[in-house]
Amino acid sequence: MSKPSAGLHHKTLCEIAPLITGLILLTAASAMAYENKVFTYNYRLTVTVRDHARLVSASNVVRVREQSSNGAILPPRFCGEATAVRLHDGKYVFALLGGPSRPGSSTRSYWRASPTQLLLRSLGLPRDWTWKDDSGIQQLSHPQPSVQLDLDQMPLLVTFETISDPKSIKQVDPTRPTALLGDGVSIEKVSVQPTTDRETTGRLASILPWLNPSQGYLDGSKWSPHGGTRYRTRQFSQCF
Repeated sequence: MSKPSAGLHHKTLCEIAPLITGLILLTAASAMAYENKVFTYNYRLTVTVRDHARLVSASNVVRVREQSSNGAILPPRFCGEATAVRLHDGKYVFALLGGPSRPGSSTRSYWRASPTQLLLRSLGLPRDWTWKDDSGIQQLSHPQPSVQLDLDQMPLLVTFETISDPKSIKQVDPTRPTALLGDGVSIEKVSVQPTTDRETTGRLASILPWLNPSQGYLDGSKWSPHGGTRYRTRQFSQCF
């Protein structure tokens, strides 16, 4: 039996080499696409409430840090405070740092743990920053147009029946605010805008003097709520 010639071996290697090189490059590209990523940007949240015959509003700037690991989005971290709007009767409406629980949707973005995906979709920017194209989230670190939110896109809104009692917290339904805020009160507008302004801190101290960021929950428990509320202090104030 004749042995394969050296020329045949050389030809086979020449044919296989490009395939091996392509496989190596593809593997390297996949590894790079799923590397850990960290991005930060600031946004200004403005909440306007119609309180009978007048409009009252408040705004805060919040710094958000988004992270991903192996293509999965990690919980965001914030440096800032909830936005607080004072009504005529002394009550407050607070727009918290996160959003309420909502069912997923492939065609619509909501304010979830942060407004990032909502901003990217609303501003027409690439949204696949965790694994493919992070040019969109990078643009959020620069001033962008303001985005007005629909009622179902708003962050979590709450009030306190008694401002001195953290356990009296109630979630405000923006479609039915009178149930908690009384007749003549409605959520007029909520908007969010990427900005380069500095984050807002120190405003909640005079409104909620009992708020202790070192506690886990509003009811004073650190690890789990005990008969009080499941709202966390970091939904009101945190700094990374």
